[in-house]
Amino acid sequence: HTIDADSILVINVRDGMEIEKSEEITRNLVEIESDVPIVVYCFNSRSQTTDSYAAIPVSRWGNEYVTVNYSNDQYNYTNESDKEFALVPRSSEFLIMAAYDSTIIEITPASVTRKNKQYGKQYYDTLNTGEAYLVQSFPAEKGYGDLTGSIIKSSKPVGVLSGHVRASVPNNINIDSKDHLCEMLMPKESWGKKFISVPFGVNTVGDLFRIVCGYENTIVSYRSASKEGTTELDKPGDFKEFINAFQPIVWQSNRPVQIAQYMKRFGGINDPENYDPCMVILPPVEQFVNRILFQVPDYDIAAYGQFQNHIVSIVATE
Repeated sequence: HTIDADSILVINVRDGMEIEKSEEITRNLVEIESDVPIVVYCFNSRSQTTDSYAAIPVSRWGNEYVTVNYSNDQYNYTNESDKEFALVPRSSEFLIMAAYDSTIIEITPASVTRKNKQYGKQYYDTLNTGEAYLVQSFPAEKGYGDLTGSIIKSSKPVGVLSGHVRASVPNNINIDSKDHLCEMLMPKESWGKKFISVPFGVNTVGDLFRIVCGYENTIVSYRSASKEGTTELDKPGDFKEFINAFQPIVWQSNRPVQIAQYMKRFGGINDPENYDPCMVILPPVEQFVNRILFQVPDYDIAAYGQFQNHIVSIVATE
């Protein structure tokens, strides 16, 4: 393919490339090479469930990650015919991708996995170029199985996707507003110490944030127009959750951290819009840019006609 400057090429990937088997080595990866620097956005859409992420180039992959996820979820049901489908737990998950042969990976899951790897213990495997390794949480009931804080280490740089099969945020509500959650994580070496978040603005309650720790004795301060404070994270894999944040927030830490922002959906009179949850990884201020080119999903059959409105937030540091 040849792409002109400031233009976008759309490439459709066949359905059979989806990776669904937990803790098995597969080869369902897509490799993209170019003669000049490019940006790649990955977009996954099915009927009533969608997420996307910016692909991190192999040259920026790293050797250590801490995952961000959400707890298992299940559907509500109103009649017995729906019960079997509804009660199947939707799992927390992450995917490791290898670009180099003989890559040894070490996984310390934060929750029991689908194949009964125990939380807090180290497990090892070896991947070769183009291979991937999916890890899903054990299919426990709603509210359990959160893999957030799982630690991944590798002998050679790897890429990591992290998220959830299909989740409500929060998942203690009585409506089935769920979505696939997926982000490509930055390695620890690319984390930052200062972040600025702005609310999605889709409801009157606000968003949920998770601050994930990669270093011992991490102290994080936060400041908005109405509130400020500090929180401490003791060791790698720890995380703190902030709920109902409805104002712009400045986050600062003494050691690099990772922050995820979740779009919450409650339904009801205070949440009348038609949308589902999502998760994004905040870029640190240290990685802000002066120019960017991006694509929004088309309102067509490929996206099942799901996208009627778009929003762009521009954040200034001064």
